Amino acid sequence: QPQSARTLYEEFVRRYTNSASLPEIQLALATTFEQEQGWQAAFAAYAAWLGAYTNNPAVSTNMIAQATFDLARVAYRAQPDTNALALLTNFVSRFPYHTNAPLAQYLVGEYAFGQGDYAAAELHFQDRSLVQNTNLLWGELTYRARLMAGRAAVARQSYRSARDHFDWLITNGPLHVANSPIPVSLAAEAYLFRGDTFLLEPTQGETDSLARFGEAINAFSRITERFPTNEFAPLAWGRIGECHFQLASLDPKRYENAIIAFRRVLESPADASVRSQAEWKLGVVIEKQSQLKPPPERAALAEQALDHYLRVIYAKNLR
Repeated sequence: QPQSARTLYEEFVRRYTNSASLPEIQLALATTFEQEQGWQAAFAAYAAWLGAYTNNPAVSTNMIAQATFDLARVAYRAQPDTNALALLTNFVSRFPYHTNAPLAQYLVGEYAFGQGDYAAAELHFQDRSLVQNTNLLWGELTYRARLMAGRAAVARQSYRSARDHFDWLITNGPLHVANSPIPVSLAAEAYLFRGDTFLLEPTQGETDSLARFGEAINAFSRITERFPTNEFAPLAWGRIGECHFQLASLDPKRYENAIIAFRRVLESPADASVRSQAEWKLGVVIEKQSQLKPPPERAALAEQALDHYLRVIYAKNLR
């Protein structure tokens, strides 16, 4: 109830003008605007607080650091632009060991990633405040930063660097380390992106092409085999199906593997978008299969393919 809290805080400020608790109360008052997502009001309140107390010897450095971070975070949430970025980098520079320094640094990396400056983003996500972070509050953020560093490397087409980032999460994750602090979902996501690097990396010749699809299938299969109920499992099945579909040009038996994989997506709890993609691709596979059959079988398979296309077109696959 931020409005009720603000009323009490304002009453306190009016009645106890000389209280030593005024800085703490006014900082809490500013937070009530943030809880209501009133970003401009919150920004103004934090800025006013810093203007009043930054040079006050009675106010702790930790409280000033918290207000500085709150101002930067609110600015970023309101409008992630260069002004917000300057506030975040200023906070990290002034208070590198503060509890919130990892999150501020992560947001700096996120900004660079969103701007398409992937080389800078990769460096920001590997900053000391994140990589050497021992604060349990932001523990998962450290691993998420590793993942984002890998994604930034993929975006700048440095696939080997990307795999190094993803492999760190995998080898330190729950499949390799007992009681690993890395969440299962992050390890699964690392496998997913690791598989993607093989599909995206340019190859030379048919042999290399075969090998990369095999490597990708191995990575995606780790998710489906070890984390079958994870949210990324349906995506992994879809990518496995896509790999088998590509390999079917060399070995038509792969079409059957692709069909099995896409059907697993349809049977999964994935959202309609993911299932629709798989259903459309299932139709494509069956249609390709039909072209290898004699005319009587070809017509039946073409009809099956059409049924899958129509289920997507007329939204018959919704739950």
